[in-house]
Amino acid sequence: MSYALERLEKSINQHVITQTTTHDTQQIQIILAEINFEKEEIKKHIQTEVFSFKKDKRLELFIQQYQCALIRLANDVFNAKNKEVTTFNRLSENYLQVITELLFFIENHFTRYFNLDEKIPDSYRFIMQAKCMVYVKAIKKIVLPTGDSEEILQIVIDVFNDFIKASSQKTYTYTQVIYFKKLYSEILDCSQFPIENCKQIILDRLLYLNFNSAQFINKYVQHIMLQVADASTIKDQLEVLAWWLKTIKQSTVKPGMSLLIKATSAHLQLIGWLQDEIHFLEKKNQLTLLLPTPVSNNIIPKQSFKTELTVKQLGLFIRLLVDVKIVQIDNQKELVNHIAAFTKTENQESISAQSLRRYYYAIDENTKDKMKDWFIKMINQIRKYE
Repeated sequence: MSYALERLEKSINQHVITQTTTHDTQQIQIILAEINFEKEEIKKHIQTEVFSFKKDKRLELFIQQYQCALIRLANDVFNAKNKEVTTFNRLSENYLQVITELLFFIENHFTRYFNLDEKIPDSYRFIMQAKCMVYVKAIKKIVLPTGDSEEILQIVIDVFNDFIKASSQKTYTYTQVIYFKKLYSEILDCSQFPIENCKQIILDRLLYLNFNSAQFINKYVQHIMLQVADASTIKDQLEVLAWWLKTIKQSTVKPGMSLLIKATSAHLQLIGWLQDEIHFLEKKNQLTLLLPTPVSNNIIPKQSFKTELTVKQLGLFIRLLVDVKIVQIDNQKELVNHIAAFTKTENQESISAQSLRRYYYAIDENTKDKMKDWFIKMINQIRKYE
């Protein structure tokens, strides 16, 4: 192996590492011809040597020694100090092109033995950082406007930005770069789906790619809990969680893919959380059945009143009554509990106090817009009164 790379190493040392004088056009052409000839000779040497190995382990060692040596040479060229020499940039670019082609040759022809956990060359890192900047712009321009997925997509954007801004001391491997490329491809594809389905599709794609960051797990849990909060009874909540547990257990995960290599997979983390939550609610339900029904001294209406507001809109309406001091009360929780107990909507015969309390604080843009429409109707109605 040392003989095969010896002339290339010598040429790099002479014309890039220690070079202090410029070359004329004719000299540059001669050097370029030499290194391209040497590139083909190295390929032939590798192919010839490969057939001489009878054991896979020795062949793997041989390929990975070449890989390490070429990465080292690429870093030497990229980080050379004498960049102010006029011909350096042109020569260095050609040397890097030759080395990169040799690395791709090894990766494509001997994939089984190529070490994907090896640190990428600094030159390749520089190229990928530029690509990730393009990725971020495309996601913001194409995918973000397609639905209510901004917070989830921001987690993806943060991963790309961390790579773009990372110092040269931080190590990134071929495996991670492959993941970045696949991540971008999957996210960009989500923009092809209807707006109303985009958020769930992005969550599913990230789960498929084992995007196992804590931020993603939290967002997925919040997404599930929104549906749990809409369930009026513990039994209904358990049904929602059971459905999600079944769905996630049956979801497809791409083999060998992981954002964080050493962390537990997103798939297993979500399954574990769902199982814990189901266990907690089952215990809570058992305790509720055992407790005596409290007798209230308050006067209880004979029947609930019905509203066309949704639970989300009702939560916002109660919040407005309190905040503008139409209703003055020290204990907002007690107010919400009373209203939940005696109110029903078009879609729900009974409202969960927990759900109503949640929407008292968690207010989204769509709910605010719908309530503005109701207030306009109220104002128009007031104008009709004499």
